[in-house]
Amino acid sequence: MDETFKTVRIRRELINVIEKYLKSKQSKKHSFTNISQFVEESVRAKLDQLKLSRFEHTNLHENIIRVLDSEIGSTGDYVELVLIDDKIHCRFCEENDCVHIKFVWSDPKLSRNLIAHDLKSPF
Repeated sequence: MDETFKTVRIRRELINVIEKYLKSKQSKKHSFTNISQFVEESVRAKLDQLKLSRFEHTNLHENIIRVLDSEIGSTGDYVELVLIDDKIHCRFCEENDCVHIKFVWSDPKLSRNLIAHDLKSPF
């Protein structure tokens, strides 16, 4: 049995709308030629839209920044970044220059807060 494809059931009313669209001039601009192609592209676009960022800032309290890293473990875990003197230290990576620190400096709101704490970006 070919495992390359999987059958998915779609409501007839939605198929009718897609078929109507495929007959339009607009669909020709996007080079859609069949329902499968249209649905596959639409699902990919929606997945890109829903794609979660690897990092999520959770809080900044006194000298600790907490960041959720979705790639740690199966569901993600929190990483603590500590503001020490004029540097940020990642307790997870045990470094002063890692992906977590790059994330906080790339976030406009966080970087403004760090600058307000007299920190300078190493990047």
